[in-house]
Amino acid sequence: MPPFPSHRLLKGSTFVPCESLKNARFIPVTWSHPRQLEGGNVDAPNLEKPWALASYALERIPACRRWFEPSAVESAKENHILSQRLNISYLKPFGEIMVPIEAMRTPKYPTKADVMTGRDQASSSEETFDRISAPLNLLLAYLTPPYEVNVRLYLAQFPLADLPRPLRDDLPTPSIINHIGKGDIYNSSLWMGLSPTYTSLHKDPNDNFFVQLAGRKTVRLIEPTEGRTMYDRVMRKLNRRGSSAMRGEEMMVGAEKEAFETAVWDDGAEEWKHVRGWEAKVKATDALFIPKGWWHSVRGEGEGEVNVSANWWFR
Repeated sequence: MPPFPSHRLLKGSTFVPCESLKNARFIPVTWSHPRQLEGGNVDAPNLEKPWALASYALERIPACRRWFEPSAVESAKENHILSQRLNISYLKPFGEIMVPIEAMRTPKYPTKADVMTGRDQASSSEETFDRISAPLNLLLAYLTPPYEVNVRLYLAQFPLADLPRPLRDDLPTPSIINHIGKGDIYNSSLWMGLSPTYTSLHKDPNDNFFVQLAGRKTVRLIEPTEGRTMYDRVMRKLNRRGSSAMRGEEMMVGAEKEAFETAVWDDGAEEWKHVRGWEAKVKATDALFIPKGWWHSVRGEGEGEVNVSANWWFR
């Protein structure tokens, strides 16, 4: 991988790196306008690098309008980011469907009474992780304010094909896939929870078109060879062998999660300063193309924000 990746990936789209980025481990992906690609204005080499599309889903994915109720939350730091709530009245009629939910319990913050009685020592100091099958209503209740802070529920990688027809129609296959691929959908998934969310370093066996429906995520991407080297090095340090498939339990809690978080996300970690890659910060309605075989890790940003994404793996 070159010391500073090229960013001229899309026709009509340019990126001029500033001096402050030259020593950055992860530099921004190229952003473009959807109409550039939908007009077939794509060079074949472009599909070998990640790129992002601003506001792609706004007029193309009905779920962006039907599933959420916007509530403005002003923040000087976040430049008036729009926080969203689920449109529970729209989704609740479908609440009886069974969905796979990841349940993560975070360490409890001890109260003064806990400290005085010694119960703070007895309470778990580690995250716990379980997978359960439950009605969608359970997740909808969790995603209705006020939010529970010590338990995280997350709908991860739920096949869009298993959604009731009205919800499935709200998430049509992006037409852009026909322009950048053969239109052969390998699989598609829905992701829904409260930030912060996390997916550890992994790679996909097919090209991935990712759409952020609500909330914000940061995706860090590493090209196939360097990503493989990083993954293998972390696993050797842990004296483990594992699959690079995403969301194995060992990836979600414990030593493996911490090791990969450090490798990918700790820019001050001396051991990993040589690793270079790309970064995409996506907000609601933005889209991201992740090429086949590229290693990536994903973080849902913020605290207690509804965070929903969909993606399509395709050939």
